[in-house]
Amino acid sequence: MARSDTGVFQDTGTLPVRLDTIRYGAEEIIFYEFEAITPAALPPVSAGAHVDIGLPGGVLRQYSLITPLCSPRRYVIAVKREENGRGGSRWLHDSARVGQVFDLSPPRNQFEITPGTSPVLLLAGGIGITPIYSMYEHVRASGRPVRLHYWCRSKKTRIVSGNAARSQRCYGPLRRFSGG
Repeated sequence: MARSDTGVFQDTGTLPVRLDTIRYGAEEIIFYEFEAITPAALPPVSAGAHVDIGLPGGVLRQYSLITPLCSPRRYVIAVKREENGRGGSRWLHDSARVGQVFDLSPPRNQFEITPGTSPVLLLAGGIGITPIYSMYEHVRASGRPVRLHYWCRSKKTRIVSGNAARSQRCYGPLRRFSGG
């Protein structure tokens, strides 16, 4: 997708979507659910894919899609508020409102999991779980053996639950991890 030097989309290949739902994910993490505005389905997503989101002021940020929560009419991302970041997460946390229209790029995946039958070990820390959780669910659904190790500061900052929760481990501060 072509972008200007300011990060603003230059072509019309963007997907207009409406912010449909904002919900609590975990401490400092919010889920944003975008729905298609047009009757056409959104492009399909694959585990590990991300989109560019155009924000006010020419800000363009990339966020991983949580593909198990996505559908042909809905894309879902999780955003951790980063006080010392470049401003995208602060703007979303402080200013995004249900009903607002955003331009998204079509999904891109530069982080695909390799098909196969061998066991898979996935490692993730903090908000970095978003593409990894999608991969975990994709591999698990295929019947391929998979293990997920997920480090987070505390259970309050953990965003995955359900099937993944049975495989994940949450240890203390990120500087600590399990051996073995």
